[in-house]
Amino acid sequence: MFKIDVDPGDLFKRALSELEQKNLPFALQETANRTAEEIQYQWIALIDRKFDSPVSLTRNSVKVKKARYTRGASGERVNHAAEVFIRDEALKGTPPARYLYPQVHGGPRGHKGLERGLQRGHYLLASQYAVPAKTAPIDSHGNVQRGLVPQILSQLKLQRDDKMNETKESRGERRGKQARKFGRTYDFFALSKRKGRLPAGVYERSNDKSRALRMIFLFVRRVEYRPRLDLFGKTKKTWESVFPFHFEREMKKAIENSKFRGLR
Repeated sequence: MFKIDVDPGDLFKRALSELEQKNLPFALQETANRTAEEIQYQWIALIDRKFDSPVSLTRNSVKVKKARYTRGASGERVNHAAEVFIRDEALKGTPPARYLYPQVHGGPRGHKGLERGLQRGHYLLASQYAVPAKTAPIDSHGNVQRGLVPQILSQLKLQRDDKMNETKESRGERRGKQARKFGRTYDFFALSKRKGRLPAGVYERSNDKSRALRMIFLFVRRVEYRPRLDLFGKTKKTWESVFPFHFEREMKKAIENSKFRGLR
């Protein structure tokens, strides 16, 4: 393994032919892109090792923006470096960059959509979090079943868009569907503080004679994470491992192409 300073000085530049100088920027660009793609692969592999069955949004959150050259307003060459990053947007829910941040750096996690809604309704303090209860319905990824959070926010009238909140008419329609599908109906309610034997949290209450309760979310004071994803350490190891290989290969191709063009 060797190290190379990819910032050729004047002496090195003068040693190159004109065609080789034209091919050098492209060789460096291809080296950066191949290395970035390997880092992307290693990040995804690390996520798969550290999380139990991560959802596709998490696995697909690692993106690459390739290195490229453009021309500035005055015609000068502008170098755009290759970038490996975590997506910071999502059509629904919390962006991956936001919920993965404490997994990389440690510390408390950010509030999710349910928690922000509960805070708007004054059920949840700014210092509190809602975590799945032991009796919550959990999917194969370890998360509360999909679609449950929007139902809770809608029934509690905590959706940002008031049109998405449940009305008297839509409640009757929803209960009708539940009765046909499950043979019973149920509603959600939230407790901002302990009530008798019930801790603060979000509950599902059956509307049959049993009036059975099931806790879905428990309100807790703090959710703290230790760093689990050493993305920066993985980047350093990958860079040191694959960059010299790609640089040597791309430089060889650049020189061979220059020699070939010189003979034409």
